[in-house]
Order: sequence, then structure tokens, then C-alpha cells
Amino acid sequence: MVTRPLCAAVPVAAMSLLIGGAALAFSPSAQAAPTAAASPSHCHTRSCPAPSPSPSSSSPSASPTSTSPTPAPSTSSPDPSPSPSDKNAVREHIITALYAWPTLSSWGQVESAAPTVSASIVDICAPDGSGSGCNGQPADAQAPVWLPTIAALETAGVTPLYYIATGYDQTPLATIEGEMQDAVNWYGLSNFFFDEESTNDQSYYKALYNYAIGLGAVQVVFNPGTMIPQSYMSFGRDEVQLVFEGTQSGFRSASFPSWLTDYPASEYYAALSVGTSAGVGTDISDAVADGIGNIYVDDEAEPPSYSTLPAFWSTEISDVAAAP
Repeated sequence: MVTRPLCAAVPVAAMSLLIGGAALAFSPSAQAAPTAAASPSHCHTRSCPAPSPSPSSSSPSASPTSTSPTPAPSTSSPDPSPSPSDKNAVREHIITALYAWPTLSSWGQVESAAPTVSASIVDICAPDGSGSGCNGQPADAQAPVWLPTIAALETAGVTPLYYIATGYDQTPLATIEGEMQDAVNWYGLSNFFFDEESTNDQSYYKALYNYAIGLGAVQVVFNPGTMIPQSYMSFGRDEVQLVFEGTQSGFRSASFPSWLTDYPASEYYAALSVGTSAGVGTDISDAVADGIGNIYVDDEAEPPSYSTLPAFWSTEISDVAAAP
């Protein structure tokens, strides 16, 4: 779901990542309404080439508390990450990338997989099709059709992550904060998935992290589109960085910076496409060995739309649940 530029008017969200010099990618599917309801037109950084990271001096200037109402006191500490020794205490979990219409039965499968499924990205379009991952503009109204699904996810213990594209730091902080406030006011959501993270403006994303924590977030996920500098791991213990997105075979040949193991596995996420039932167990074992505590393996061909769960969903749940 790219906000700028829009690739095509198709309901596809795409994200790309560069690991070990190879272009990798992730594209959670867009929600496609079974009726004539508005559908998103977006593509993460997989379908849209990522622009060159802009220098921090060009990023919009805005206070991380520029919108009102003032964020409530945080219920989650923004203190630095726990000691690396705590990493092994974190079990493997699934963060689902399912960009499907909220009334489809696949959401029930996500809910029933908790607590193995700990979170799921939700890409919400307003009734008129507006939305950060829909037409590239902030949603201008609540989408009531999503309320029962959000409530069911939360009741099951799955954290909904509200999707927001940040435009590689070119979207003013005040605009992003307004979207975050809308998520709280319309859906009671304070946990976020920030797409299009610039790797050259740490202060911008630290401000978004702090603002989310002030709203009560317990999980804030970022998609950089490339490997982040190690300094980005200083946001706080509730941050998650997507460090791999691409094919199952690409994941097996990927290499990661040695400093990855300096931080808890819970702060990393890998999303795989073109997965197989026979290979998903190896993918999960590799993620554990690499210190990546969150994973999602889908079976769609490149570029994936992530409109459905993989055919081996039950196997993936079992394998993740059994991971050390």
C-alpha cells in the first residue's frame, strides 16, 4: 500500500527489502470487498521502486505531540530494549499479513490461531476508498464494517496493527499523527504498522514511536524497505523492524548483520512468499536460528497479493507453536 506514488488501481499492498544486495519484497494482500464497496489501490515498496532515502534535513518539521487530543500517559515503557540475554525467552509468533475484506471467514482462522498469531496488519479503507494504504490519502471517515472484526481479533488476543504509509519521511509528522488519532478515535487501535520507513531520518521515526507509545501502543512495527542502521534499534522495547521480505528461497540464502543478535528476537519480523508446506518448518527453524521472533509464510507467487491465508496455514501454526 503505497501512498506515493500509486502504482496501479489494484487492491495490492507491497513492501520491498534489500538483504545481502538482493532485492526482496513483501506484499500483504489488499482487502477486496465481495461487493461493490471501495477497494484499496496500493502497493508497498515491492511494486513501487523505493526513492533514495532523503536526508534528515529535508524531513518535515513537526512536534511528536502536534495533534490533539494530547496522547494519554503511556502504559508501555519506551525504555531501550531488554538485555540480549532476554532474547531466548521470546517464543516465535506469527504476524499475519492478510489484506482481506473484514467479513471473510479467513479472519476467523486468524483469530482461532491465537496466541501463536500475536498480531495482524489491518489495512482499513474509508467507505469512499480513502486511506493511507488505499488511495494514498488519510482516511476521512470511519469504516464501521471493520468494527466487529477488530473486536473479534482483540477478544481472541490478536493485536490489530493499523497500517499507515509514511512516504519515506516526506509525509508531515502532523499528518501521520492525525491518522494515528483517527485510529484511536474510530477503532480504539493504538498499535501501528508504519510502511515506507526512511533509513536516513531516525528522529522522525523515533517521534512516531514515542507518539504511539503515548497513545498506549504495545507494538509498533516498521517496514524500512532496506536494512536499517543499528541505531534504529534504540526506539524502545515495543518496536518491531521488518528485516526480511521476499521468497522462501531468498530467505534461506539471506544473511543478516551480526548485531541482530544483540537485541531480542521479538523486535524482528520476516515475511515470506512462495512458501511450501514442505518448507515452512525449515523457514521457522531458520528464523529462530537467526533470532527473528516474528514470521509469516504465505504461498502466493510473486508478487503476492496476500488476499488469502496459505494452504498450509494449519501446518504453519503447528510449526510455529512448536518452535523453541
